[in-house]
Amino acid sequence: MTQPIRQRYVQQVKLDANGSGSVSITMRADFLLTQTIWIVTPPSNITTPKQTTAVCQINGEAWEGTYSGNQDSSGSVHMMIASDVFTCTWTGGDANGTAQLTLRGVEYPPGTGMQLYSAGSGSGPPVAGSSGPSNPILGGTVLIRTAMQSRNYVAGVSGWQVTAAGAAEFSQAVIRGSLSADNGNVLVNDTGVTITGTQQVVTIVDGGLFVKENPDTGSYLQLAAAASFGGLVFLKPDNSITPGVTYDPAAIYAAANETITSSRPFLIVASPNVHTKGHSSIALYGQASDSASDDSYIDLSDPVELGGAVAVAATGNTTNGTTTSTFFVNTLTTTGIFGAVFTAPPSGAVLIIGRAVGGNNTAGLYSLLDFSVKQNNVIGSGGTIRGTSNNTASVIQSGTANNQGEHCVTDIVTGLDPGAVLNVALEYSAPSGGTATYNRRHVTVIPILSM
Repeated sequence: MTQPIRQRYVQQVKLDANGSGSVSITMRADFLLTQTIWIVTPPSNITTPKQTTAVCQINGEAWEGTYSGNQDSSGSVHMMIASDVFTCTWTGGDANGTAQLTLRGVEYPPGTGMQLYSAGSGSGPPVAGSSGPSNPILGGTVLIRTAMQSRNYVAGVSGWQVTAAGAAEFSQAVIRGSLSADNGNVLVNDTGVTITGTQQVVTIVDGGLFVKENPDTGSYLQLAAAASFGGLVFLKPDNSITPGVTYDPAAIYAAANETITSSRPFLIVASPNVHTKGHSSIALYGQASDSASDDSYIDLSDPVELGGAVAVAATGNTTNGTTTSTFFVNTLTTTGIFGAVFTAPPSGAVLIIGRAVGGNNTAGLYSLLDFSVKQNNVIGSGGTIRGTSNNTASVIQSGTANNQGEHCVTDIVTGLDPGAVLNVALEYSAPSGGTATYNRRHVTVIPILSM
């Protein structure tokens, strides 16, 4: 029978112009490392050699610490298996110096019956002619120690560990098959979860998927595939939620005197204990035919649920309109007044966007664009709610005569009376003279649900 033999691996490298170099030694067979020696020989013309730094790795993981100086050694014992790679890298030495790594130990050719060595157990390293180390950590295929781990293992920091109780910790893992967690928590750090592939599918079974905060505040996101409703995403921050239970939205709305037609997908977002019947929510349905009996329910497919407020837009044309006014006016020659009529939402706030292409017929002079909001259903008339200002206006300076650019002015207008019918009108100015020209005018008014 083949016996273990004492073995020595030696590898050298000439340091480069920066005094750096690296060597790697691949184990031919299982190898019990008992001594590591580092020697750096400077060139013969160097009288005061630089002191190098050596860093070692086994299979890419840090081994021991950092060694300084041109000669050092370590008696640390480490079990390596065939094809393991020991790498040493030197830095900070003399150019053209020679660095040498020597590994001494006992090599176990195939068939010698090598067992894993338990460092620190009190048993010494094996010797030539023995059948391998005593005090193994494996009994056949059974882990008989409390745990086995890498040399650099620090819980939550580095290395790996597998315990006899069935727990494991690794820095990373590639799983080519399925990952199953029958009972327990799956914890993910703040980098999140990435699913790759040509098609991403998450299968939800039984009671659906619940996502909750940590620490638990009683808020849950439930994703369920209820066949009678065509799918459901239901957010209900309420302590009455029970994980693992699929909530029937039809039953919830029936309790609130609401009507939901089955066999259609919908989205419900519910806030805790605001609605008189238990919840304040926003419901988004697959059809616009549903109605709500209380204003705290908002159906985004039904403008009535927003107090009659809807997004409105008005678009002009390419015809040029002009003004020579040095202060803001809402009427241009040829193209006249331009704007939109809208209804203020329950929040009393809207986002308004005004755009136009504009410029000045005189090089170096300006065209300004702003908008006013007034209390009337006739564009440009009524009491002023939001006036114009050089500070809020869009400004374009024409580098050459009649040079035009795109104006864009936006603002959130608040404090509106919910349900009031109002109007927005674009206003124009040539503040430093010349003739300001505008075309392609556009106004958009977007209701804001809450502020």
